[in-house]
Amino acid sequence: MDVLSEVLTASGVTASSGVRIVGGGEWGMMRPEWTDAALYGVISGEGVVVTREDGIRTFAEGDVFLMPSGIAHILASSPTTEAAMCDGQTVIRAQHSGDFMRLGHGPTTAQLVAASYSRDTLAPLPWFQHLPDVIHVRAESTGARTAATLHLLDLELQELGAGSRVIIDRLVDVLLANALRSWTNGETDCESSLWRALRDPVVVSAVAAIHRDPSHAWTADALAKQAAVSRTTLNRRFETATGEGPATYLTRWRMNLAARRLRDSDDSIENIANETGYTSVYAFSRAFRREMSAPPAQFRRHSRVA
Repeated sequence: MDVLSEVLTASGVTASSGVRIVGGGEWGMMRPEWTDAALYGVISGEGVVVTREDGIRTFAEGDVFLMPSGIAHILASSPTTEAAMCDGQTVIRAQHSGDFMRLGHGPTTAQLVAASYSRDTLAPLPWFQHLPDVIHVRAESTGARTAATLHLLDLELQELGAGSRVIIDRLVDVLLANALRSWTNGETDCESSLWRALRDPVVVSAVAAIHRDPSHAWTADALAKQAAVSRTTLNRRFETATGEGPATYLTRWRMNLAARRLRDSDDSIENIANETGYTSVYAFSRAFRREMSAPPAQFRRHSRVA
């Protein structure tokens, strides 16, 4: 069971746009707070990313930046460079023409690919809520896969053709997945996070079992057996890594799956309850309302309108 793939799929993470950025001389761009997350890959050169929350981070060729919460930030050649507000119309024209966004004047000093991605907010999982505002994955951590993806993405953005939109979106998905994999394999920024849990084989075994069969009547003993440890060890390591116990995570995962089914299918509430491990609609409805702040039928109506 590939837990990272499961999380990305269930969270509805999808690329939404991509554009090339070329900086010359002293250059800078300010992006305001936005609903979509920002993703940058550095093709060549160097510069800085500045946020109020995280301060100044320098970047170099091969680095990847993620801003999962869509916070406001500045992309610039140096911390003292004056940055102009990002022009949305310029971005759109560049996307449609295969051209690049030109920032600053003079010889080229940096080239980047910029993209954004969104996630499904109607069926919230705790995974993305635990990501820091800024994730910086340096070139030495990303490896050859990310370098190759950046090169292909840069080429596709330059030479638009039939199927380019699909290709660009898939390449951004690959870039995001590779960056998150590199980040979770290193020292994560969160002391207690579901992402940090991916580095603990005991916790991963329990999470994978839940994902593989969410309708199973999982108990702490059964999950501990899957991980080949005692119940006490599983609970301690799960809570240390994630800040919550296996039972809480099981409920959250089931409710996420149920929420997506309620919104995206016409399956009966009884069927959804059975397939998420509940023997009665009443028990399922109580758990769903407690987690999602609305009963299933009401959630189905409101989420479809939204």
